[in-house]
Amino acid sequence: MLRASLLALAVAASACASSGGRQWDQNGVDDFFDSMVDRHLEAGYEDPVLSATDATLERRMIVVTATINERTAKDVIARLLYLNRLDPAAPIDLVITTQGGWVDATFAVVDSIEAIDAPVNVWAVGGVYSAGAVILASGTGKRVAGRNAILMVHVNLTDPEADRYSSLKLERFERFWKEHARLPADWFPMTEEAAYYISPQEALELGIIDEIAERGSFP
Repeated sequence: MLRASLLALAVAASACASSGGRQWDQNGVDDFFDSMVDRHLEAGYEDPVLSATDATLERRMIVVTATINERTAKDVIARLLYLNRLDPAAPIDLVITTQGGWVDATFAVVDSIEAIDAPVNVWAVGGVYSAGAVILASGTGKRVAGRNAILMVHVNLTDPEADRYSSLKLERFERFWKEHARLPADWFPMTEEAAYYISPQEALELGIIDEIAERGSFP
């Protein structure tokens, strides 16, 4: 049902574009369809379920293994606020592996980490790409990568001269990375499509993390 509805929407959008003198090709329709499916399936609308008997919450731990989108951000922020309210002095451990995600949802999580009193330790496991690397670097406690983790810094912003929003996004990304790491000067300005894959040792040297996890050090 969802696929049929979105396909109908894509066809309608194509017809509208065509009537305005611009015909979408199949790639355009496919890209539109994929984007809408991603938003509908991953964003979700249900509220986070918080329970005092949740094993991870009992250990003051939050686990993220999904794309950073509206749904993920809502869940993470709710858990951060809940644990901070319980004890604003005790550390919170955020364990993350993700392929990346939406820019504004990512910085909503970052702002929440920085706003609460409880220090947030961020643990990178597996692949921590793009949006995940931003959240990792924003940790206010320890920033740790597992020895098998792979990090990736990827901004891929549009031309900052295109509009005010693009300019603000570029400013936000560059300010963040200059405050939280020591990235190479030739990675700036962050308007290229390059993806920089980083080992835990390289992440340590670049100041993205504070330490590499040792065996038995997991929270």
